[in-house]
This record gives sequence, C-alpha cells and structure tokens, in this order.
Amino acid sequence: MIRILILLPLLLLLTGCGEGQQRPYVVGQKPKTVHSPYPTAKKTDNSVKIATIEAQNRKEIAEIEMDRDLQVQKIQQETKIHEVATGKEIAFNIQKTLGLKDENFYALNTNILIVTSLLVLIVLGLIVYFFLKWREDKLKMHQDEIEKEKELKEKELQVLLATKILDTIASGNLDKEEEHKLIETFEKTNLGLPYKK
Repeated sequence: MIRILILLPLLLLLTGCGEGQQRPYVVGQKPKTVHSPYPTAKKTDNSVKIATIEAQNRKEIAEIEMDRDLQVQKIQQETKIHEVATGKEIAFNIQKTLGLKDENFYALNTNILIVTSLLVLIVLGLIVYFFLKWREDKLKMHQDEIEKEKELKEKELQVLLATKILDTIASGNLDKEEEHKLIETFEKTNLGLPYKK
C-alpha cells in the first residue's frame, strides 16, 4: 500500500513533465509548435503504466493476503498444537490428582486399620489383664478360705485332743508317772489350755 502511494506521484510527475517540452531550435529561428500526429499514444502509454501499477498492486495485495493467510494458518496450527498439549497436560494432571487421591485414600484406610488394630489389642490386653487379676484374687480368696478352714479344723482337733487328755487325767485311772507324761505331751502340742496338776 505504501509503495502505491509513493509510485503514484512519481508517475504523475513523469507523465506531466513531457507535455510542455519543445524540440530544440536554431538561434534566430522561431520555434515551431510541434503537435504529435498520434495523440492517443500518450494515453495508451499512460493506460499501460496504470495497468502495470494496478497489476503490481494486485500482485502485492495478493502476496500480502497470501502472507496473511499463511500467518493465520501458522497461528491456527500453533493454537491447535497448544490446545492438544494443554489437553494432554490437563489429562495428565487429572490422572495424577486421581492417583494421589487413591494413594491418600489407601494411606488413610491403612492408618485407620492400624489404629483400630492397636485399640483392639489394647482393649484385649486390658481384658486379659483384668481377667487374670480377678482370677488371681479369686484363687487367693479361695486359698485364704482353705487356710482358715484348715486352721479351724486343727483347732477343733486340738480342742478335742485337749478334752480327751483332760478327761483322761481327770478320771484318776493313771498313776503319777503316766499322768506326768500325758501332761508333757499336752504341753508339747502347745495348745495353751489351762490344766491342773
């Protein structure tokens, strides 16, 4: 477009300069006005030049439009490539996010399972501990009862034995030596019961 604007004034100058020129003449002679026998030649020449300029302009416009179309196609291709790359990146990021989500879900479930297992083990441990303690206390109570019963039986036997010894001494059927031996036996049993000599 700029070339057209520059060439147009130049053409006008070139075509306009030739109209006022005259042929050279000899000194002292009156110059003759020469009229061209072919007045349409200049017009034809100008038409050819204008046609040439218009053709050149059309050619340049076509080249500009072709260049513009090529640039548009190039931009469209780059845009498509960018869209495809962006789509792939988005798909990859989605897959990555889903993968991380699955990993986090798996890790969370694993942690919940571990914590639940630990709590169950602790509860079971406490149950076993309290059961064993209760059993031990019960056994101890049972042993204490057995010991008390044993002591009671022993005391009953001692009382019975002491009663027999006292009855035997009190009967007076024993002589002094037998009575003395019986009293020593009674003292060895450590009954702590009173007796009369």
